[in-house]
Amino acid sequence: MAPLLNRFAVTLFAVLCAAATASAEPGLRLSGDAAIPSDVASQEPGVLQLIPLDAEPWIVTLDSYESTIARVKDLGLVGNLITDRIRICTEKKWSYCDINTTTTATAFLAKDQTTLWSVRHNFDRQLNSFRSKLRRSLDAAGKAKALDAFEPAFLLYDSQGNLLFDTRAEKDFASFELLGNDDLVHIAGSSKATDVVSLKLSRPIDRKPLPVRETYSSIGDATYILGFPMETKLRETQHSAPDSDGRSYRVSIGKVLDPRSSIIGAGGTLTDDDANLMSELFVLTDADGVPGQSGGPIVDTKGNVIGVFSNHCKADGRESPADEYCPLGGFGVTVPWMNKIGPLQRDLMNRPATK
Repeated sequence: MAPLLNRFAVTLFAVLCAAATASAEPGLRLSGDAAIPSDVASQEPGVLQLIPLDAEPWIVTLDSYESTIARVKDLGLVGNLITDRIRICTEKKWSYCDINTTTTATAFLAKDQTTLWSVRHNFDRQLNSFRSKLRRSLDAAGKAKALDAFEPAFLLYDSQGNLLFDTRAEKDFASFELLGNDDLVHIAGSSKATDVVSLKLSRPIDRKPLPVRETYSSIGDATYILGFPMETKLRETQHSAPDSDGRSYRVSIGKVLDPRSSIIGAGGTLTDDDANLMSELFVLTDADGVPGQSGGPIVDTKGNVIGVFSNHCKADGRESPADEYCPLGGFGVTVPWMNKIGPLQRDLMNRPATK
């Protein structure tokens, strides 16, 4: 499968949103909005704000400031945070810059009160740090076994701001049940086809888990992205639609796209077979996607989870998807594809660590 997918060499973030042929309802709506079906609104308690606790800061030296900014410019919210921090360090003429990219994201309870779903990239900094330390202390035979002992560090809040889970507390810890292998499938040089995680929590969280749908959606079906987006601009002035304040739980409304009119297929290169494959891997939606929603559920009108939101486009000329609505939308891994990815990927420790 990988050779077929590797043909899509167009960088996702470089696709122009003007090429879209579908439209959605721009805006990031509060939970009480009349446009949100009651079955979708009722899922709010199980959608949680995730705050990954990075293990250690990233140290950037003075001679690599500019090259680092160039390398992270397309990373959305994280890239903006890194760039802003480096600019402060430059102004102060510091010889090195310590960068902590801890940001808010989204996760949700799926099926039961001890199963948490999100996306892999919310934990990549911790995984890479852990992997680097193992390389310095373990031989190859010990790395895979040691991965079982890796415990991600994070906080979970509900939409009312209540702290529900804190891995700094002795009773709160989690382990990976599913960890997408980013060597399995590549789309345009990225690993979004397996950008998912399933965590088993040490104790139940007293919130209603979301129901999961095991079947695929059809083009044109309604979709809703639930989560905690970063602060946005211009939705109100350009579309008379609500912007996000960067703190509140929000819902985005859209529909399932034909792959050829989505963020992946807008370059016009997809064959019918390729388009069918994209629909198997991804829920492609024109719902308003913004950093912070990553890891949130994509649900149908009944509130059933059909995918895990992973990526979003940005309007041409804009620094971030938060700046302006992009009708090419974004995508998330489908539930049926999650079931095919398989259990914890044992080769994680055998790949080079990246910052």
